[in-house]
Amino acid sequence: MTSSIKTLAQINESSVDTVASVYADKYQEQIDVYESFSVKSKIRESLSPYEVVALGQQLDQFTNYRQFCESQGNLGSLGAIPQIALDVITASVGSSILPLIASIQPMSEEH
Repeated sequence: MTSSIKTLAQINESSVDTVASVYADKYQEQIDVYESFSVKSKIRESLSPYEVVALGQQLDQFTNYRQFCESQGNLGSLGAIPQIALDVITASVGSSILPLIASIQPMSEEH
């Protein structure tokens, strides 16, 4: 796979597993935390590869922004954000109920 990851709109069922595994390798720590503490894990549902890809793309987006700021010489203006940003992004995505609402899988009544 090339260094540029496909956008979510271009990902289909045949490629989502491959792209998800690339992101799982690239952001292993964040993906593990996401799987452990997501809202879906609290109701014993596993994450779909699409959710891993969506998180990976958000993490990539900040990483690219960070590189942009470094190239402009103004990374210091972000303060402590570069050190905690990936964790904050992971926590905010993990606590979101959108994967539950947007899921097309049938949900048990108790949920």
